[in-house]
Amino acid sequence: MQPVTPAQKLRLFGKRGQSQAPGVDPDWWKRFQFGGVNPAAVLDFANGLYWDGTLTTTDPSSMVGGSPTITAGSGLLCNSSSITGIGNLLTAAQGSAYNFQVATYGGTNGSTLGIIQDNAVNMILGENAGGGFMSFRHSDSSNLPISTSTDFTKGAWGSLSNASGIRRISSVGVGNSAAGGTAAADANSYASPMSLILGSWNGANEFGGFIAQLAVIRTTLPAQVIPPAAFTGPNGWWWAGDAANSKISYGNVLQYEYTQPWTVICAVCCLFAPNSGPTGVTGMMFTNVPDPANAAFPGYEFWINGDGRPHVRLMHIAGAQFVGVYGSTNVADGKWHVLAASYDGSGLAAGVKIYLDGALETVTVESDTLGGNTIKSTDPLHPNNYLIGNQTGEPFAMPGAIGLFRQFNTVKSQAYIQQYKINQLIPAIDSSCVLAPKLNEGGSNTTTGDLSGSGLTGTLSSSSVWLRG
Repeated sequence: MQPVTPAQKLRLFGKRGQSQAPGVDPDWWKRFQFGGVNPAAVLDFANGLYWDGTLTTTDPSSMVGGSPTITAGSGLLCNSSSITGIGNLLTAAQGSAYNFQVATYGGTNGSTLGIIQDNAVNMILGENAGGGFMSFRHSDSSNLPISTSTDFTKGAWGSLSNASGIRRISSVGVGNSAAGGTAAADANSYASPMSLILGSWNGANEFGGFIAQLAVIRTTLPAQVIPPAAFTGPNGWWWAGDAANSKISYGNVLQYEYTQPWTVICAVCCLFAPNSGPTGVTGMMFTNVPDPANAAFPGYEFWINGDGRPHVRLMHIAGAQFVGVYGSTNVADGKWHVLAASYDGSGLAAGVKIYLDGALETVTVESDTLGGNTIKSTDPLHPNNYLIGNQTGEPFAMPGAIGLFRQFNTVKSQAYIQQYKINQLIPAIDSSCVLAPKLNEGGSNTTTGDLSGSGLTGTLSSSSVWLRG
């Protein structure tokens, strides 16, 4: 019997009311670490799990007061100016340093939004007509915008820290020129907060969206923001990318012909989509198409399109002779999802199935014109090149994170795929698995091993792509 690897012990997030159910990782809250430092308070509204520094509960009333409306499976609906942080949530922000991690979605573009405000009128995560998705607004109206190009409130996370009066904000996303997010500092100091307000600012400017996840850590913010809900467990690492540069490269491996069936299962946290239609690209789960110099782009791929829908293509000539199928759900919502796709080797769109969190997606057929043509590159100068998280020669990295990836050389049933879901142990790797990146090396490593029998090595674009889980 092979030993159980750390990656096989990983557990996925819990659902509402199941914080102590069988299969739940009791240390789930550690996934909100900043650089390995545990949080003092965590509220994961989307999954109904709350950590107050001592125990895990399913009742947020010890940390959220006023008039909160918590929507099951969605988060804290911030349509009230009276939602307050109390108990350990407030205590965690008091002292010489504090950090907030916030994941939001569904906000209203074009208006000032206060997500967290303290008694000194400091605001975290603001979006207005003249500012960025995340701003710091002190009572003297100082403003530190990040970007004005995208409505990040549709699915965003960010952080603010106060350390001995020096405050820094950080974010990752479209419109952000720095590869790992940007940081700025404001020298105006203020006292330890005596009050916290969620979902509004200055008694108005209510945020009409949801706070999905929130964590507070009493330490200095690291140079690169660590988003909430890392997928790979309390001691693991996961991968996140900037659009132009980040990727995990394997070279010309798994060069399948269209007659070869396959299944891919991956865990993805996609923060937002550019809303540029079904042919636009938000981010790649994987692709093996060649360099753009081979304009036909032969190969096969699983990606998230411009509308945030999971999308599969098998191509002989892109746009002319190819199979294209995409799902019906926008998964670019800032929450973790298990996405899966299977293909039966028929060469037909009918042979493609797409799954979201174990449920079969209703699909739209983009094209069914492959016509029995090869999907392998025949250009020796530009062969197929297998990447996770990006595409060769293109800025198509996932705006968020990929925390689990499995490829199989068979069609897996829905019953099998449903094992990869919230609150369940990740299934053991079977003989049909041809790629299972470890994604847990972290640190200065620029490669990741393979838990499958293929023994492949993935090369990261740089060690900065690793973020602590």
